[in-house]
Amino acid sequence: MIEAGDLSRAAHRMIDNHGSRAASEAERRARNLLAFGETETAASWRQIASAIRRMRKTEHGNGAAERIEPATASGAADG
Repeated sequence: MIEAGDLSRAAHRMIDNHGSRAASEAERRARNLLAFGETETAASWRQIASAIRRMRKTEHGNGAAERIEPATASGAADG
């Protein structure tokens, strides 16, 4: 599991670098890692993708991104 601060920084960096494609790029990285058996690292990239989607939803909801908390084990698969 990624620490909240690291997760937020990674999500922001992906948004800065990839814009509207950030979440799909994080998911692509997760799939590639999974194909090579890197399950833990792939799970981290899925967390980042989920954080990006939550940030985007927050931005569209009230115009300001908020700090992102890591997903729980049950929420990690909420794609």
